[in-house]
Amino acid sequence: MAAISTARIHDNRAYPGSFQINNTTTLSSQPTPAFDPVAEDCLRQLECPDPRVVKNRLMAHKDYLQPKSIEWFFGSTELRKWNSGRYGCLWIKGGAKKGKTMMAIGLIEQRLEFSRHDNNTVTLFFFCQYHDKALNTIAAVIKGLIRLLVNEQRNAKVVLKQRCYANYGGRDISLWETLWDMLLEMLDTCECPEICVVIDGLDECQDKDKANFLRLLVHTGSSRSPRVQWILTSRPLNLAEQIMLRGPEIVQVDLEYNSVVIAAAVDSYITAKVHDLALLYRYNEVEQYELQSQLSEQAEGTYLWVSLIFKELETASGEEALKAIMEVQPGLTDIYERAFAQISEGPPDVVKKRKRLIKTVAVSYKPLTVEEVTYLMDQERELHITDLIDRCGSILKIKDKRVHFVHRSARDYFTKEDQGFILDPDGIFDHAEIAKCCLEQLFRRLKCNIINLPSPDCMVTGPEKPEAEHPITLANIEYAATFWAQHLVEDKDNDIIQKELTSEGRVGQFLKIKLLEWLECLSLLRKLHVAKCALQSLATIINEPVLSSVVQDAMRFLLRHSYTLENWPLQVYSSAVIFSPATSFVRRHYLHQLYKWLIRPPRTEHGWSSPIMTLRGHEGMVNTVAISPDGGTIVSGSIDQTIKMWDFATGNCEKNISQKSRSSGKVTAVTFSKDGKQFASASTDGYITFWDSNTGDIHRAIDCRGIHIRTMALTFDGKNILTGDRDIRKWNAMIGVPMEILDYHEDWIQAVAVSNDNKRVVSGSGDGIIKLWDASRRDDRENPMTLRGHSSKLNAVAFSPNGDFVISGSTDKTSIIWDAITGSPVKTMKAQGSPNAHFNEVNTVCVLPNGEYIITGSSDKTIKVWDTTAGELQTILADHTDSVCELAFSTDSKYIISGSADSTIKVWGVRPLDPENVLTDHSSWVNAVTFSSDGQKVASGSFDNTIKVWDFKTGDLEMTLFGHTKQILLVAFSANGSQIASADADATIKLWDIATGKLVRTMYHSDRIQSLAISPNGDHIVSGALDGSIKLWNCSEDIFLQQPWRPRPVIATAVVFSPDGTRIASGCSDGTVKIWNVLTGVPVVTLSSHSKEVKAVAFTPDGKNILSGSLDCSMKLWESSKDTDIYVEFADTTAKSSRPAHSPLTLYEPNRTWSFSEPIKSLKFIPGNMDLTSNLGVHDPKDKGLVDGVWVRESWICFGPVGILRLPEGFKPRCHDVRDNRIVIGCTNGRVLFFEFDARAYQIYNYC
Repeated sequence: MAAISTARIHDNRAYPGSFQINNTTTLSSQPTPAFDPVAEDCLRQLECPDPRVVKNRLMAHKDYLQPKSIEWFFGSTELRKWNSGRYGCLWIKGGAKKGKTMMAIGLIEQRLEFSRHDNNTVTLFFFCQYHDKALNTIAAVIKGLIRLLVNEQRNAKVVLKQRCYANYGGRDISLWETLWDMLLEMLDTCECPEICVVIDGLDECQDKDKANFLRLLVHTGSSRSPRVQWILTSRPLNLAEQIMLRGPEIVQVDLEYNSVVIAAAVDSYITAKVHDLALLYRYNEVEQYELQSQLSEQAEGTYLWVSLIFKELETASGEEALKAIMEVQPGLTDIYERAFAQISEGPPDVVKKRKRLIKTVAVSYKPLTVEEVTYLMDQERELHITDLIDRCGSILKIKDKRVHFVHRSARDYFTKEDQGFILDPDGIFDHAEIAKCCLEQLFRRLKCNIINLPSPDCMVTGPEKPEAEHPITLANIEYAATFWAQHLVEDKDNDIIQKELTSEGRVGQFLKIKLLEWLECLSLLRKLHVAKCALQSLATIINEPVLSSVVQDAMRFLLRHSYTLENWPLQVYSSAVIFSPATSFVRRHYLHQLYKWLIRPPRTEHGWSSPIMTLRGHEGMVNTVAISPDGGTIVSGSIDQTIKMWDFATGNCEKNISQKSRSSGKVTAVTFSKDGKQFASASTDGYITFWDSNTGDIHRAIDCRGIHIRTMALTFDGKNILTGDRDIRKWNAMIGVPMEILDYHEDWIQAVAVSNDNKRVVSGSGDGIIKLWDASRRDDRENPMTLRGHSSKLNAVAFSPNGDFVISGSTDKTSIIWDAITGSPVKTMKAQGSPNAHFNEVNTVCVLPNGEYIITGSSDKTIKVWDTTAGELQTILADHTDSVCELAFSTDSKYIISGSADSTIKVWGVRPLDPENVLTDHSSWVNAVTFSSDGQKVASGSFDNTIKVWDFKTGDLEMTLFGHTKQILLVAFSANGSQIASADADATIKLWDIATGKLVRTMYHSDRIQSLAISPNGDHIVSGALDGSIKLWNCSEDIFLQQPWRPRPVIATAVVFSPDGTRIASGCSDGTVKIWNVLTGVPVVTLSSHSKEVKAVAFTPDGKNILSGSLDCSMKLWESSKDTDIYVEFADTTAKSSRPAHSPLTLYEPNRTWSFSEPIKSLKFIPGNMDLTSNLGVHDPKDKGLVDGVWVRESWICFGPVGILRLPEGFKPRCHDVRDNRIVIGCTNGRVLFFEFDARAYQIYNYC
């Protein structure tokens, strides 16, 4: 190691033989990568702080940063040992103001100086700041390091962009564990062979998870990237954290054991400062020596005391300075007492304001801006506050536009109980008063669309984050919006607080008037989780029943709609209110404030039902879920190799346990112990691991490598574990040894369960066989009972709470209740209109602890609740967008938790069936919806094999048509609305009479039907099938229209009759449009121009022209040529009916093409006003360009190009139809939604 130069800093000059410390920073000598706006946007999304700014600020304010003061450290044995490169981590620990930060900065500057001459080193650093929430978390530390690394390394930018955008909406990138993985990946790609990472003030980090972070940092960080060396500084840590920093790879520098050299360093600092004062005030040598000696004697090796003393000496002569020091007792307490005595002098009203200022800063939860201090003190002008702060200069300071104590110890001093009394002897200004000031500020400042977002579909996350027109508005109310409830709870017994905690008090009025605006504000601040914690805290201190119910309703409102609100804040005023229950306080109170352009909202359930909330964070299928016995924690396991622990009350992810560093195993099962103190997990790598339920730490692991564990069950007493692979294996849970191996099945074991009395076991395998035995009886174990009834693989088995029966679920779509004593089937559960329980395989089953309901989850994306006694379906829970993989229940039988292949976990409420809360929608996907010609009725067809007819005006169900045996694909009304034609997946067409609901006729096509239409007079039906054939049907015969033979059939993907019923236009899969003569059944014209499949065709109302829409995102107008009606002879001897020997032929020419951003999938002219509508909206009747109108884009209802209303989770649109400004939407959850909009009001209304 090169010799360390010494330095003296004076007037920013470097003396010979010294190095200079400036406020500029260069991380390495490598060329700085070009500015990358995408990477910068990613850094802004992550809210990455810039450690360089913090370092420069510290260097500017720490006037005791003298290189001579840390010269001893650069020559220390510990540093030379660490510099040898054999050790991964250097830990500098010591008490407050022992110079740790000064050493960190000195090391950083030294490393940066090396890097200016050497391309092989990179230096990263971060300074934790206790009272700054942007700088006092593990996530903030990692974010700061990421920012520095991205600024220097091109490869790091690539990693940043990939991780930010590729997984957007998937893995929670705000969790520190995710950020840690990103940092390690960046370090792996770093081109420099030497990387030094400095983290200063680790004790000021406020995360409870610090021990785990240290473990990963020391062990994973060093072992994964051996070229990375870490430097940590902190006060002495607690025992758990110290253990993490013990090991052969750690070098410790304990400043308490170096007190002699620390004291010498402080003396060096004193010498330099006295020398500066002597030059300034012309101290003589005696005064200078006496002053220096007195300061050294009383400093007690602490820089802060000396620094504060020199502030008082800056205006004192030598004699006065010595006298001032003689009056000050050693330590910091005397300094604060003297400062407090000074601010207590003056007019009583001024002194009172000073004390109130100090107390406000003391009890606040983060550093306050001057404006925040102003309104928290209920003052009118910032100028007065600034003057008060100046008067309290020995205690307070303004740094980075925020008010701080001069040091953390000053805050500690003034927050002691006795000092609080001194500041506020009457106790009238405390948390209660601050809470009131916060609420008053929110009442004044909050408003709808507070930063003037341009449209209701503006996001606050992702690359399209809007630029706020008035960002200062949010900054000025951030503290009040974030902490008002916390201050209330802190002083809950205060009489002022109790008065406000009523429906007529300020809290009640705030929730009635400002709730939605508060949620919008927090969404914009990306702090919506604060609202969850605030409402939960308020619920614990409110005694009035009315306000209590309001808070509970607001919490349900927030949990239900959190995903929408987190991303689209303005949807709090529309989507969230509209899709809340009819009896919800929020809906009833705020529905009248909805946007004026919504005339008719859709039907909603009567009261809050399910789901209660959705938990996001996994990057892959959630295989398994469990809930702790006390109901406080949910645990989930995923194929993404992570286990997550969630707070049940708020839905926040409290812990993310990644198994990637240990193995590549996917988590297949999790289960809690009876006492809830630990939970076990199984993974495909062959490990069963026991975890602490509070901390997420590993208790022990059972090595089962070589065994592919597919299922696991923990006995009720927690002593044994049963696993399933090719065999059933019984393990001792305490010592992890196998006790018994049972070879019962001939196929892979997919499910195993243990009865609550620990006696009986049931298992199911891939061959559809169930085995049931009494584990306490040897003869039963040797000859288990075999249950047969399923025709394919078993996915799930479960015991009832009393052990009387067993429930099974299979890939054959059935679920069977078995008698656990006799082994005979008791009941096969069936859904309405189906021989099976579900429309796809049953993946998971469970019975609630109270024994009232059986719950099944399926690949059809639904959860079904069945009555245990009769085995009848009670309700369907449909909100997942992919298969339901696993179910769990709370011990009080009130909640169900589901894990899904859509990477989410959902919490559902279980309550007795309420007839008022039952919506009469479909039980599976809605695949087709259509308006009648007069727009008064709507028909919907579903995967549940039924057609439903609705009254649009009232939203009431008029009838349900049963008869199909397969999923409904298409529905169409006759022109007079008296009949409906429907087509299913079994190539069957049915014609229904609307007046009676009776089936008129059944017709059978030769293949799956792709298109369907009824003639204007209602006499004919035309259908196109997957095999390329088109058939024309009437009541007595069918005519087959044969296309020219092709090596591969061309499918008619759309069909429509001309207004006079003499022609049929078909859109085809090859991009052509064919015109057919109804009388002859022969194609007379083929129109070729589209490059992709034609999905929509329509005749103009006069029948002369044709419009076609395609997946190539274009619409074409085909106009008939003038004077081109010619007669063509037909030789069709196979015709069943008489036809003329010739038929007129009209030639069409492409007149115009319109291009759009989305495919055209439907086209129709609305009777009456003759407007042309498509799935993209209303088109101008003259030039057919889009003019506005209602349409659906993904999960948005749009008016023209703007998304105005977002459908909630679970309401994924499958189909829709438009009539004027009315729209009906069929969703994958079975719901049929009706909306009516006022286009004129939308055009003149400004959202709020």
